[in-house]
Formats: sequence, C-alpha cells, structure tokens
Amino acid sequence: MSAGRWPGWWWGWPRSTCSSASAQDALSTISLTACTCRASPPAQLKEGSDVLERGLWALVIIAAGVTLYLLLRHAHLAWVRRRARLTRLPNGKPTLLYFSTPGCAPCWSLQAPAVTQVEGELGEAIRVVRVDALRQPDEAARWGVLSVPTTIILDPRGEVRYFNHGYVTAEVLKRQINTLDGGGKTKDGFTPLSRIGGYHDRLGQDRTGD
Repeated sequence: MSAGRWPGWWWGWPRSTCSSASAQDALSTISLTACTCRASPPAQLKEGSDVLERGLWALVIIAAGVTLYLLLRHAHLAWVRRRARLTRLPNGKPTLLYFSTPGCAPCWSLQAPAVTQVEGELGEAIRVVRVDALRQPDEAARWGVLSVPTTIILDPRGEVRYFNHGYVTAEVLKRQINTLDGGGKTKDGFTPLSRIGGYHDRLGQDRTGD
C-alpha cells in the first residue's frame, strides 16, 4: 500500500483552516466571556440592594400606616369624649352603650349575646343602653359611631373610657368595665350586686323589669 493510500486518519485528517482572523475572533470571544463573568457579581449585588431597599420602604409605609391609625383612633376617642359631655348618662355606675342595626349579622349573632352575657353576670352593677343606629342616627352621630357593632364603655361619671369598633367578646367587655371605679369581682372576676334583670334602656328612656 502506497503512502497516498493510508487511511483517512493519516492522510485524510482535515487540515486546520484556522486563519489569523479566526484566532483573533476566538480571543475576542474569550475576552468578552471573561468580562461578562467579571460583571456578574456587581450586577447581583445591585439586584440584592434593590430588593433590600424595596423591603425597607415597605416597612416604612407599614409603620406610617400604623402610626396614622393610632393617631386617628386617639383623635376620634378625644372627639367622642368631648361630644359625650353634652349627652352624659350619669347614674353612678358604669354604662355599656351598644350600637347595632337590624340588618347587622355580627350584631345579633355575636355582639348581642356577648352584651346580654355581661348584663346577666354583672346585673345591677352596670347599666346597659342599646341603641338602634338606624332608628336613632342622631345618637349614633353624636357618639361618633361609624360602623356596627360598636360598644362604648362609660365610667360612673359618664366619661368615655373605651370605644370598641366591631365585635368584642364578653370577657373583653368585663375586663374593660373592671378597670373602672366601682367595678367589683365575682368567681369570674366580678361581683354582681344583684340579679335584677330587664335593663333594656334606650337613650332618653329607661325601662326596668320587675
């Protein structure tokens, strides 16, 4: 076999067609790849910094919202106290004002039973005043009621001490009443002076049972 007839792996091996221009292109590609790799860490750091900045802004907005809510709540309570001085219900005992409407589901399903429970456990030690905000919108406006159910706790001097937006449990109401002057204690933490029931007062109209 002549030399010209060796298998392709010898004579048939493809000759390199790499020119100087191709080598230059390869070097350029390698250089660009290296630059890209070197540029990645700073880009990732910038992205992480942006995420951190957005998180900090979110915390600032949340804190501002909470602060605004507390300020508005304090201002609303102060306004209610000023208005309440014109419509006090002084009777020497704590008073629970309960505002509701006939169509309010949380009122009759949750808040009304809680108010009735407090009234039954404390009896004559407190006065419960139920107000229909639809039938007596002037009273609701006078006391600053914006939604129902709303419960307001007055001390024995008729000063507003607690203003509850929305449903609150009987335990919370009793705890609030217990902080007032004249609040007593029983086995549940309160002392009912008697169990004379039937207090279903309306503003301007008292009605007691036998």
